[in-house]
Amino acid sequence: MERNNIIFSAHLIDDFTMRPILWVILYYKESGKFVEFKMKISAEFRQDLGGIYKGRETDILLELLNDYPENSKEISIEYLQNQIDDPSTKLRDDLNKALIPYIRHEKLNKLIN
Repeated sequence: MERNNIIFSAHLIDDFTMRPILWVILYYKESGKFVEFKMKISAEFRQDLGGIYKGRETDILLELLNDYPENSKEISIEYLQNQIDDPSTKLRDDLNKALIPYIRHEKLNKLIN
């Protein structure tokens, strides 16, 4: 996993448990697939990781992805578009801003090839 594969990451609070959730969406350039990573973490765990990788959030994300692969699932672009269109999605504006360049790039590649 390379740093430039991470196109969006966010920390959310679960509405039911009020615990932090880390949500990362990855893009694998070689396969063209999106992967969603969700993991419930404690505030203490997040703070510990922040101390270890101070100023290098991407390193934290890569470490979590490598250590907890069972929290990843492959998703489609249609799923992501539904998330953006759903008004109840907390991060829809941020997600939209992060995904637009990748969607445009993919569509241009299909037109060129």
